[in-house]
Amino acid sequence: MTLVEDPRPARGHGDTRRGSGAVHQTEENMVHPSAVRSRQWLTAALWALMQEKPFARITISEISERAQLSRRTFYRNFSSKEDLLAAHLRALMEEYVEAVRPAVDRPLSEIVRVHLTFWRRHLEFLRVMDRERMLFLVFNAYNDYIAEVRDRAGSNRFTELSREEYALAFNAGGHLNVVFAWMRRGAVDSPDAVADTFVDLADPHRGG
Repeated sequence: MTLVEDPRPARGHGDTRRGSGAVHQTEENMVHPSAVRSRQWLTAALWALMQEKPFARITISEISERAQLSRRTFYRNFSSKEDLLAAHLRALMEEYVEAVRPAVDRPLSEIVRVHLTFWRRHLEFLRVMDRERMLFLVFNAYNDYIAEVRDRAGSNRFTELSREEYALAFNAGGHLNVVFAWMRRGAVDSPDAVADTFVDLADPHRGG
């Protein structure tokens, strides 16, 4: 599982929504096709290197060389390797929001099932982040975006602000920690089985 698919031939070529993003990014740069391709290649390069060595030992020169781009191009798009990783996490959360949005007002078991199905596609990324002791970055990015799921879906599940805040906090911690535990167990259980277990734990009197 890669962060992004590298669309290039094998050889040959010469802030986002949340946070400040790369210091050199501009609105025009972010939508320009060549800039988009460069960010994709740099992300793919970082992912390849993270599978080979600890994140702390990866250099900007290595990322640029693996992407077959110059350091100048790297710094035109990102301020650091941490910024590059953060940009990928924001893109991943945007993908998550769109995947979960249709299920936001469905029963809890269905929400958890959709949630797990999404993260199953990104298990290798989670494993690498776990190895690097960087899952807190996934959690922080998820926390930033959990309200976005509700807003884009126009959910009316909670009408009181205090209840909504507690519910979102519960969902962020509960859902993602279930994913982490599932991942560490080798993801051997099906999303359906984990969803049923999660709902039983959340509501022990269900069906009783």
